[in-house]
Order: sequence, then C-alpha cells, then structure tokens
Amino acid sequence: MHCCLVIVVFAVASLPYFVFNAFEFGHPLKTGYSFWVPEWTETTGLFSVHNVPTQLAMLWSEITANWNAQFRVANRSARSNV
Repeated sequence: MHCCLVIVVFAVASLPYFVFNAFEFGHPLKTGYSFWVPEWTETTGLFSVHNVPTQLAMLWSEITANWNAQFRVANRSARSNV
C-alpha cells in the first residue's frame, strides 16, 4: 500500500509540470527548449544510437567509481584536493 501511495504522490506532484507543458508547448513531454534554441533542435537529433556506448561507459564508471579515464565536473573538487 505504501509503495502505491509513493507512486501516486509523485504522479500528483509532477502533474502540474506536464499540464503546463501541454498548454504552453502543445505536448506534455516538450520542455520548450526548442523555443530558446531552435537551430540546435532542428539540426541535431535528440537521440542517436552512436551515443549509447559512450553514455553506458559513463554510467558504468559512475557505478563502479572508476573516474580515472574521464573528466567530470562532479569529481573535479575531489581530485583537486588530492
């Protein structure tokens, strides 16, 4: 019961965001980014299969805490103290 209520609470909390996007941009999943940067959204695809291995490698390095080969802003402060 509690797990179902957590899902309901998150759904109710996110509802205004999706309603606003539906009214403002015509679709609940549009964020309006194409309004501010239209040339970027028209020239590049939002999803490309060739980016999947890079993103999976990044996720795996975050899960295993192996940041030796990659630079991240999030781990910059930790490295600067070493």
